[in-house]
Amino acid sequence: MPEKDTNHERPKVVPFARAEAGAAIVSVGQSQRPAELQTASTAALMGELASQALALAKKEIELAKVELRQDLHQEVAAAGRLGLAALAGFLSLNLLLVTGVLVLARTMPVWGAGLLASGLTLLLAVAMGMSGWSRIARTPLERTRRTLKEDAQWTKERLA
Repeated sequence: MPEKDTNHERPKVVPFARAEAGAAIVSVGQSQRPAELQTASTAALMGELASQALALAKKEIELAKVELRQDLHQEVAAAGRLGLAALAGFLSLNLLLVTGVLVLARTMPVWGAGLLASGLTLLLAVAMGMSGWSRIARTPLERTRRTLKEDAQWTKERLA
């Protein structure tokens, strides 16, 4: 699958301590007006800062979306290849079991060898199933739920 061209320009952030007098702190590709900013009121400067912060946040969200799409496409391709590898491994295991049954059939009845191989694979399947079942998350997103409750409580306390 051909890669999409996602050459997005990252917003340029200038640290406050290094910013020149009158220069805007955040540049997101908009033309800066240093002379106007030097003579602007505090309210106008705060408005300019808010609009630039909003533009920066939008650019960061756009960048995150692009990166997530790229990562998702890579993960889907990797999952497909891993699925094929799992299928090939399963078929190989089946062939090994058939070979084992044929070897055992030389020393015991064929039905006994097949029953023994089936019993062993069933035992392995049950053990792996029980192990997997015990690892299932009983309370998904536990940390996220806790922090959301804490944030809601903090907000209620601040607004009260």
